[in-house]
Amino acid sequence: MIVVGGGAAGMMAAIRAAELGRRVLILEKNPMLGRKVLVSGNGRCNIANAGARVENFHGENNRFLHSAFARFGVGRTLEFFEELGLVLKEEKLGRIFPVSNQAASVVALLAYRMEQLGVRVACGTCVTGVEREGTAFRIDLKNAPAARARRVVLAPGGKSFPKLGTTGDGYEWARRLGHRVTELHPALAPMEAELARLHGLQGIRLEAELTSKSGGKRHRTFRGDLLFTAYGLSGPTVLAASADLATRPSGSHPGFEVNFFPGQDAAALDALLARRWEADPGRRPGFSFVGLLPGRMGHVLLESLGIDPDGPPVGQLGGTARRRIAEALTRWEIRVWGCRGWDEAEVTAGGVAVDGLDPRTLESKHCKGLYFCGEVLDIFGDWGGYNFQFAWSTGWIAGEEAAK
Repeated sequence: MIVVGGGAAGMMAAIRAAELGRRVLILEKNPMLGRKVLVSGNGRCNIANAGARVENFHGENNRFLHSAFARFGVGRTLEFFEELGLVLKEEKLGRIFPVSNQAASVVALLAYRMEQLGVRVACGTCVTGVEREGTAFRIDLKNAPAARARRVVLAPGGKSFPKLGTTGDGYEWARRLGHRVTELHPALAPMEAELARLHGLQGIRLEAELTSKSGGKRHRTFRGDLLFTAYGLSGPTVLAASADLATRPSGSHPGFEVNFFPGQDAAALDALLARRWEADPGRRPGFSFVGLLPGRMGHVLLESLGIDPDGPPVGQLGGTARRRIAEALTRWEIRVWGCRGWDEAEVTAGGVAVDGLDPRTLESKHCKGLYFCGEVLDIFGDWGGYNFQFAWSTGWIAGEEAAK
């Protein structure tokens, strides 16, 4: 049996098939296994999320995952890694990391398990094509004779982070084997946004609430760090919220509603400002936000509202202006143009359509003996360990079914 791709899903598939007695060969184009795993989570590897549910995943049909998670969900994943010797910890938002805080620990233990099971690994082996040949498959290789196998698991990854070798090769192989591939988009990436009024905020980081919006509808609200950049918005909160906007057409007017005072609504902020202004009515409007917002943020926001931050003192502004400020700062609208691009995206939205696979086995409906797993599929998860959970779950099932 051959596994094409030595990332998270490919390694898991190889391990499970070898545990069931199959002879397994991994073909990996990179000089080492798990390159994307090694750089994930700033080198810490957020291997899963304690709260992962099917609702945390996106694509044409996320319900496709019910079977996979029923067989190999979060609990089974944590047991698997603990049996390998990985000690785990849960951090905020349900994110699960190794106690070592080293992604290298994850890859090293997976590689050791494969060595124990006799999995053969051919790194630096570039696959150029996968073709049906009678009852088997021919795997064409660059600068090497073709390999053949009756069972093949395709786990080549998507198009995100192409410098790590994920250049989208698997989509064309899937098409040639009869599979439909949905439109591809970079996802879980910083967002390019219209910030002409907020140009002075570049480099400012603060905690905020972001609500994703498109087509006149509000989607989900996320709370955490928000970073203003030269091109738009970044930070963990933006990556999380971007999942709702990655595939939205420009005509749907995608954007964010930002609350710069998380946990407070307009009425609460208005009351806070009223107390501050009554305590010191001689303060200038911009200076009245010192201690509430970082840097010159208060000045920039007031200017964008047409209020002179160095103008008449707050005692002369009145309740109407104060309420207008409170409303704006708790529901600030920012329009976005889209995700930054493949070089900065954590995952791929779109891919091999799941209607061409058996959801119980991940076997192709078009080519018996061909299985798919991981990011190559038209499913991606939220930010925070969900996509690794998807890789472990689908890799385990593809490996088990291919081994039968």
